Amino acid sequence: MSVALALLVLCPPLSRAAQKTLAAADIVFMTDFGLADDSVAQCKAVMLHILPTARITDLTHNVEPFNIHLAAFLLASSAPLWPKGTVFAAVVDPEVGTARRGLALETNTGQYFIGPDNGIFTLVIRNLGMKRAVEMTNKDFFRHDCAGRESCLRQEAAVSSTFHGRDIFSPVAAHIAKEPAVFSKLGPAVNKPLLADWPVPSAGNEVLTGSVLHVEAPYGNIWTDIPGDIISSSGLVPGSTITVRSAGKTLETRFARTFGDVPAGQPLAYINSRGLLGLAVNRGDFAALSGLKTGAELSVEISTEALIDMRRVSGGKLFFDIRYAAAGNFTEKQVYPSAQCYLRKPAADALLRAAQYAANAPRPFRLCVLDCYRPLAVQRRFWEIMPDPRYVANPAKGSKHNRGMAVDLAACDSKNSWLELPTEFDDFSEHAHRGWAGASQTAQSNSRALEDAMSHAGFSGLPSEWWHFDYPGWETMPVLDTPFAQ
Repeated sequence: MSVALALLVLCPPLSRAAQKTLAAADIVFMTDFGLADDSVAQCKAVMLHILPTARITDLTHNVEPFNIHLAAFLLASSAPLWPKGTVFAAVVDPEVGTARRGLALETNTGQYFIGPDNGIFTLVIRNLGMKRAVEMTNKDFFRHDCAGRESCLRQEAAVSSTFHGRDIFSPVAAHIAKEPAVFSKLGPAVNKPLLADWPVPSAGNEVLTGSVLHVEAPYGNIWTDIPGDIISSSGLVPGSTITVRSAGKTLETRFARTFGDVPAGQPLAYINSRGLLGLAVNRGDFAALSGLKTGAELSVEISTEALIDMRRVSGGKLFFDIRYAAAGNFTEKQVYPSAQCYLRKPAADALLRAAQYAANAPRPFRLCVLDCYRPLAVQRRFWEIMPDPRYVANPAKGSKHNRGMAVDLAACDSKNSWLELPTEFDDFSEHAHRGWAGASQTAQSNSRALEDAMSHAGFSGLPSEWWHFDYPGWETMPVLDTPFAQ
């Protein structure tokens, strides 16, 4: 037999799939081992012995010890960034050596996850879907004591009772990265992997509840488990105040886009890069300030003074025709840089109630919003043009619009076209007064229907403008001059 033929017999050609994975095999490695000793290096040595061409990326080895909750989140949030075929070895294993199973999982995204069946893959399964899973029982793919030998075949698996990360999970990850077909040889199918108890943060009307997922070193920033989309759906406008409560402690913070939006040393709440509600101190340590630790339960209350973005919370119940965001107003110029509608929390909730009332009226109609919160600087411009307190409030004291407690609207049909009403918007004449007898019967009827819907929700109308409505408690709200651009 020729040497070439002998080599073919002993080392048959790899399949195309195997050649492809050998050329570009990614293993993403995550543990709670830390880097104080050689544990991580030993695991990598085992992987590289099986697949020398493996590209091993450290997701992190600083998961807080035994924190399966955090590990599950990090896996699920990182996995979508990696391509199909990536193998994730995840070892946070407080029950190592017990009867808990070793699990290999393939997701609907074509990625593989190797680790203990202790709930660490809860969010991976929830977010990426499970295609198949097996219990790892085939010792052929575990670590073998191969010191000084070229082949590990027929050698007894060398498995420590306390280091499955090195002896089971690392070699299995490398074998799958080398040849994905190994997956079907690992052991029996698992139909229901263990899913961790994962409380879903609740979103009440004004209070959100959750817990501290992680304290980010070295800054002391808090990651809560409250999804950022819950905050977005609340319509909370940056600059608003929220209150954080935990274990009897209360701390008011400003909701901001980024750290520099508040002065140095001041706390803030923000949507962090992981899509979660975060708590921080600009150039400081929120964990030290608040005393919050991983696992602590907390609540986040949206202040009654908070501004709410009505476009985010309307759910299609309102139509926005913000007149000062275009030239169709009494100034004949665009005043606002964009068509925004902000209201304080009580007025925002009430406007949604009014919209629902209008939709269910005997003659249903829609509320078309014309103006909401107005910066004080704009109020000054209006006063210069129309210094008449019947139509424009004196900016010396600020208007109800400047407090986010007033709204201008019209009654519209299902296609968002105005119903017949007494006048156009910003008609500074007696024709715009409520109850003007010169209006047609239809216009008066539509105006009364609009007023009924708003008064039902607690608003009161301005006598000189049929379109203007104020919400009670406006006098307790401070005047704002925050530009819409911010």
